[in-house]
Amino acid sequence: MKIMIDLETMSTQSDAAIVSIGWASFTDDKIAGSGKVNVALQSAIDCGMRVCGKTVGWWLRQSDDARSALFHPDPGTIESALWKLTPLLRDAEEVWAKPAQFDLVILRNAYRACGRPSPWSHKRERDARTLVSLAASIGIADFVGAPTLEHDAEADAIYQASQVLWINAALSQMKST
Repeated sequence: MKIMIDLETMSTQSDAAIVSIGWASFTDDKIAGSGKVNVALQSAIDCGMRVCGKTVGWWLRQSDDARSALFHPDPGTIESALWKLTPLLRDAEEVWAKPAQFDLVILRNAYRACGRPSPWSHKRERDARTLVSLAASIGIADFVGAPTLEHDAEADAIYQASQVLWINAALSQMKST
């Protein structure tokens, strides 16, 4: 099983305070499941994760739906979010993000800030942004559609995993012809 991770954060730096973690598990041909856990901002700050005023301002300019998705259902602590996510990441054969250099770095740093080791090896990291770019360079059109809710970690993870599946299917078709 592969897993796509998407974070919503209160900074764009590597020590950003995480407010939502979304994931979509997938195989070579389908989305197998998804989920999201919201994080109480103060719990992330208490672990040493940071907030950037510019990012908070950006969130204030987003839709009511996007902002409310960060806080419903009731958020838990960053520690409980990581506890829930650990088995998924530990057991995944590949850990994807778009881009991996953002989401996975911040997530790894969150584990470190909470005094826990990262449950996945860097050798299993995959970058969906790079895959989408490479696919476009060889004529594979981008996946049509958009996330069901903008800036919602789960919806974004599902959409990004769908992009990977779309490109893999196109590459398989090209290979067989």
